[in-house]
Amino acid sequence: MGLAMVVYEPQLLLFEEARTWVARILEKNGFAGAERLIEVRRSGKGYGDVSVLLFRVLKGKKFSLSDLEPIFLSEDLPQLFSGIDLSGGYVNFTVNIPMYASVVLSSIEELGEKYGYVPAEKSLKIIVEHTSANPIHPLHVGHLRNSILGDALARLLRARGHEVRTHFYIDDVGLQVAYAAYGYNFVKELLAGKPDHFIGEVYTMTNLLIELQSLKEKLKAAAEEERPVINKKISEITWKLREYAENRPQVFKKLLGKIEGSPNPEEEVR
Repeated sequence: MGLAMVVYEPQLLLFEEARTWVARILEKNGFAGAERLIEVRRSGKGYGDVSVLLFRVLKGKKFSLSDLEPIFLSEDLPQLFSGIDLSGGYVNFTVNIPMYASVVLSSIEELGEKYGYVPAEKSLKIIVEHTSANPIHPLHVGHLRNSILGDALARLLRARGHEVRTHFYIDDVGLQVAYAAYGYNFVKELLAGKPDHFIGEVYTMTNLLIELQSLKEKLKAAAEEERPVINKKISEITWKLREYAENRPQVFKKLLGKIEGSPNPEEEVR
């Protein structure tokens, strides 16, 4: 006769049955707290189906597994197991296939699509933030990867019974977005190519040109010992801007004219 039980994950039932049986026998024979010391896992090839590891229980004790063997063999096994074998520091269980099959089948029939899910002990309210694409940088395959991972995680958490909401927190109108919007406003009619690439380049050019103008103003009032450091930064920015000037000459020329013609472009951005 089979067992008419309904469980989400039958293998965990095997593990728990083996753990409880071994712990009960050990504690009955003087091994206090045995259940928290034993480990359960699937057996290796040729050693049954489920193994209970007793190394931590036997450590420092006068008992060996051979001393415990007759005690284990004298006890009635749980219905889900048909036999045991003791070797090394292991108690190896052989599964009673007809009994186990009845548990699996009754669980599938009762649970349907929920079979194999492991419900959480307590339902939680969870927010999963994913994608996190920066609005002033080009989109790339890494953002797609983050979206897929985030969505999969949210689905897994829902499957366990949690209340899950997903969010993509887009940057607010901080300085990065303000720089991009400020520069784009002057050159939007020159938009060409992928829009996200274009806006990213406009942001970088705008940021560097405003910083360059600010450094030039600082250089005018700088002490002699400060001038080499400022000049070095000016050279670095000029070198970076050269590439953009070559790749998007019209955009660069228009941004340069607008920013140089403003008394305080950084204040306008802020």
